[in-house]
Amino acid sequence: MFMKILKFFFCFFCVLGVGELLSTPPPLNTKKMNYKGCATSACHSDIHNMKYPHGPIKAGGCNLCHEPILETHKFKLFPNARKMCTDCHDDFAQENFVKKDGKNTLKTESQVFASHPIDDLLGSRTKDKFLGTGLKLHAGKIDCLTCHNPHGANEVRLLRPVKNQKEQPALCHTCHEKKFTTNIHPMKKDQCFECHGFHRSKLQTTLIKFEKDGEELVCMECHTEKKKLMQTKHDSSGWSEEVKNHARKSFKQPKKMFAPCQSCHSVHDSAHKGSLLVSKKTSEKHYRIDMFCLECHKNPEAKNITQIQNYFQHIGIPISSIDDPDSGEEIAPRFYSHFAEGVKNSFEPVHLSCATCHNPHQWTENDQVAKTKPGNIDSSFLISSQKMVKFCSTCHDQDAYKLYTKFHFLKKREKSEKK
Repeated sequence: MFMKILKFFFCFFCVLGVGELLSTPPPLNTKKMNYKGCATSACHSDIHNMKYPHGPIKAGGCNLCHEPILETHKFKLFPNARKMCTDCHDDFAQENFVKKDGKNTLKTESQVFASHPIDDLLGSRTKDKFLGTGLKLHAGKIDCLTCHNPHGANEVRLLRPVKNQKEQPALCHTCHEKKFTTNIHPMKKDQCFECHGFHRSKLQTTLIKFEKDGEELVCMECHTEKKKLMQTKHDSSGWSEEVKNHARKSFKQPKKMFAPCQSCHSVHDSAHKGSLLVSKKTSEKHYRIDMFCLECHKNPEAKNITQIQNYFQHIGIPISSIDDPDSGEEIAPRFYSHFAEGVKNSFEPVHLSCATCHNPHQWTENDQVAKTKPGNIDSSFLISSQKMVKFCSTCHDQDAYKLYTKFHFLKKREKSEKK
């Protein structure tokens, strides 16, 4: 009990940054070994060379975890290595890790989180692969010291390096095979842990983190503008089972669905730019983005989904932007290549696609174009009409507004008008 109280106060002062002033050097081993601490220029000097030192180490508190054996230059560790960590990090005590509906969870005072299993025995194949990386298991299980270096590390979260690997995700790939494609979602340096929380993540997900300051999933932390998707017709959390079944039949969806984003996007593997899902009904007649939309919006099998009457591929447009005649501001619609790549300042003719006129993440109920009753085509995820109509009017003049807002439901035009 005394040691636990001592560790509590020591860690408290570590956080305050004054632990070094209160650190007590370990006892002398012999009269000849007259040292002031463990990490000096003559001994264990490399401990202070790490980019992210552990708090107690930074404060000189080696004796919190190590018990010197007198008359030798050896020491004892806590008999229970995990308890050595949880005496300070008590929220990760073993009794807080429980199974709920067969899933590993971490129970805190206020919430239950999904957690990566750390007490499960590894299979022989995974175990051999794991040990080949230079990482250590404890009684055949993953434990705190398997992934974390208690002295410090050059990676955040005190993560241990993997032998012959420079990238931090290699720690995850010791068990999880890489499933990335060329169109991987853009990731930051701290890749896996930008989106996945090892200990604290949303229940019923693949360890997906929350926002730092909210209850939404971590996707919304970068894509804040996509919050406008919530509670619209493209928010899959409100879809009927019939619509969900149609999506499952039409697209190669991930096995675990936990966010509206996954209805259209795959973070790790996609054949398209924008991490779009792959349609099960491939067709080279349409742009990849259009194929994606038409699976639902021009498909007799898509029950209870708004069906468009007209779909066409506009002839190539020789201009990719115009200057607003009123403000002089450049108006540049969103044009995409056949493979969903963004096209800017192209010297070749550009083509319209669904995403040129529609923003699938935002319902434009309050836009000027949506002055009619709700549910009308005028408010179906259309991009701001003012600028788009000005762009279209370059060729279509007075018909631009009508064509832009109601094209999919206009009666079939005469052949002469199609040319």
